[in-house]
Amino acid sequence: MVIYDNLFPEDFFEAIKVEGKYSIEESQQDCYRFRTLPGEFAVGVENFLLGVGVKHQGDKMIISKRPTGFLTKYSRFLDENFSVFIYFVNENYIGGELLYGKEVIKPLQNKGIYFDNTDKFELTTVTEGIQYILISYFRKNKIKQEKTLL
Repeated sequence: MVIYDNLFPEDFFEAIKVEGKYSIEESQQDCYRFRTLPGEFAVGVENFLLGVGVKHQGDKMIISKRPTGFLTKYSRFLDENFSVFIYFVNENYIGGELLYGKEVIKPLQNKGIYFDNTDKFELTTVTEGIQYILISYFRKNKIKQEKTLL
């Protein structure tokens, strides 16, 4: 596990709030929980993360909205072919801590945490307010496909 405090520069951090959090709120679709970041912006985030030491191929990047009392399960947290980056977009809520073994990590905005995904961790339920997090999955091993003539 690697923790990055005050990860993104101010202008980039503000752009994440607009492209992520507010795109969920302003959407006309029923996507109250997850929203994929626009392609060009997601590439910018991925490139920044590669610059701070993430070593794997980007696979998917989403913003997750975690309302009060809603337990969110993220299936790829359990897949060992993925490393995971979690970034806290806001901090005006209660709960939503990250548990890593016996360690409790307070979710502060502009804080990112990178896991190899052999690490076991979980996010607690939000007890008041709404938590927005950016989750980025990085594929450790490329997908190998066998081609046939069928």
